[in-house]
Amino acid sequence: MNFFVVPPSQKLLFNGTVATGNALANIYIPIFNDRVVNEQLYQDYHSLTWLTSPSTPGVYGFMNGEYNGPFYSYMGGEMIVMPQNGVMSKQELSLYLSSVTTDPYTPKVVWANGSVNLVMSGYGMWNDSDPSVTLLAHLGSSVTLNFYVSIEALTEYSNYVFNVTRADTLKAVNEYLFAHDGHLPFNITIERITPEGSVQIVSSINPVVNAQNSVSFAIQPGVYVYGVLKPISYEFDPYGMSSVFLGEDSGAITSLWGVILVVS
Repeated sequence: MNFFVVPPSQKLLFNGTVATGNALANIYIPIFNDRVVNEQLYQDYHSLTWLTSPSTPGVYGFMNGEYNGPFYSYMGGEMIVMPQNGVMSKQELSLYLSSVTTDPYTPKVVWANGSVNLVMSGYGMWNDSDPSVTLLAHLGSSVTLNFYVSIEALTEYSNYVFNVTRADTLKAVNEYLFAHDGHLPFNITIERITPEGSVQIVSSINPVVNAQNSVSFAIQPGVYVYGVLKPISYEFDPYGMSSVFLGEDSGAITSLWGVILVVS
């Protein structure tokens, strides 16, 4: 689960489980105006817990509190509290920023003044943030997001984007890029969630390596989610030696995404 969208001060029933054949998991949501949700999740068993969404609109981070091996541990998600009519007031923004100043689970908040540069790191994150930075944009303004992915970042051993298990990672990545004219194996998508709860695709592009991939759009009421929204399947299998006896590590990874909040 990347994110979920709720209204302020909403009573919620959270139903969590783990699919058969997977490791254990944990949902950890530090809700400072209510309580900390810390529920262990088991295979084929449903853990139910009540919680109240924050009274102040904004983006609030949560995480998997279970260690599941490289890449899959502590992956972050976000609870998006939709402001009334989809636009945060200046007072709400001030309250939100003060409430997350010392919050270690919520990504950094940055103003999108015209354009924002988002660069993939060697760990497969935009601007070294998981999830990506939360952007603030004024209602009616125009925003340009510039996504850049270098060949150096893609071929880092720590990057999960390419499911490469051979010794020569650079060769394997270059072979794929040559066969696909430099296009990467994912799309970058901008989605708008309206105040009524519907989802609209604003733009979707197939990015190219070593190039600036730009998306421009006008800000309307609601919240926006940007980046690679579809999880990337990955199996850590160096030299094909993974097994039940030696250890296995696989799953779906999602960290190349973030949220845009609309401000009056």
